[in-house]
Amino acid sequence: MFKLIITLTIAIGIHNLSSAYVLPRDDFEGQIVEHFAYTLKYCKQWNQAYWVAYEITAEKLKSPVCKRRDFFRPDPMVKGGSAELADYRESGFDRGHMAPAAIFRWSKNAMNECFYLSNMSPQHKDCNQKIWNKIEQHVRDLALQHGLVNVITGPVVMGAVFQQIGPNRVAVPQLYFKVVMDKNLNPIECFVVPNRGTPYPSTYFQVPIHFVTALTDLQFPSELTIQN
Repeated sequence: MFKLIITLTIAIGIHNLSSAYVLPRDDFEGQIVEHFAYTLKYCKQWNQAYWVAYEITAEKLKSPVCKRRDFFRPDPMVKGGSAELADYRESGFDRGHMAPAAIFRWSKNAMNECFYLSNMSPQHKDCNQKIWNKIEQHVRDLALQHGLVNVITGPVVMGAVFQQIGPNRVAVPQLYFKVVMDKNLNPIECFVVPNRGTPYPSTYFQVPIHFVTALTDLQFPSELTIQN
């Protein structure tokens, strides 16, 4: 088991943006990449993020200033290069967002950066467009209800041998996790979903926080104070 500690990073962007993201610092080998409205840790072996952290606020959801713009491209901040468009072309998998575009309509910069391929994972279309999309919609509802939620989400790649796509051998995860916490970092709801279609509703995939901890080797605080 990896030794893990919870740290905080303050990501301060332009336009007076000041956001605090909860990042699980771990012993995984990878690069922390801080973007305008989300932070991730990139895994070169999988050619995607181990995890992506961001927040959703009711205020920002209610203040759209731009529309979705599907400008998928490599992430210039990933050392040695991220996944590329060629990896997904004719692969049969969607470029599934980890930090979803629908939460970034409050900023053109945030919307632009959320289409970096470092924020994507190869998702079965019936996962990406159905169950994963329903969970993302539900998390937005939680943000409207609570005012603010902190989210840590990412792929689960199990075993030493796994399916890969494209010239950069992007790993195809078997599962995805999403942990939703309130402003005091108490868990609200957690999900683990399969990377395939499913007839079951999103509530079927709700799990306790300790299940996600055991599955991912990430630990999440029950309470932590954030100071901007």
